[in-house]
Amino acid sequence: MNKSFLQIGKRPLLSLLLLLFVVTTFAQVGQGSIKFSNPKPMGFTSMYASFADNTNGICVGNVGAIGKTTDAGATWQYGVFSYLDVTGMEVRPTFADVHYVTSTVAYAVGTSGAMAKSLDGGVNWTLVKNPLYNVNL
Repeated sequence: MNKSFLQIGKRPLLSLLLLLFVVTTFAQVGQGSIKFSNPKPMGFTSMYASFADNTNGICVGNVGAIGKTTDAGATWQYGVFSYLDVTGMEVRPTFADVHYVTSTVAYAVGTSGAMAKSLDGGVNWTLVKNPLYNVNL
């Protein structure tokens, strides 16, 4: 009777271990059926995206990251926005929002009241002096 109990007791444990092995194997990055489509991994956490039209878009994220696409998100070019604060320290704000005002003018806002403006569709950015972030520009 003890022999039967041990054999029955081992099978659920073996089944559980086998199930855990199979689940772990399929849960590894790139091994399952779920793949990134767009945007591809960017090297930063994208917080928000805005599109001026069907092809031109901007995404923003942590540590001053800004991404720009001109082909509806199939490819992205990345840059880092930074500025010097009143003490002379370089700051890379975490952006939480970005919006196109026109097809060429866009604004991004981030931590500590930082606001950036682009006049060329998101290629170049400058810091905007505003009441939330008083910096000597």
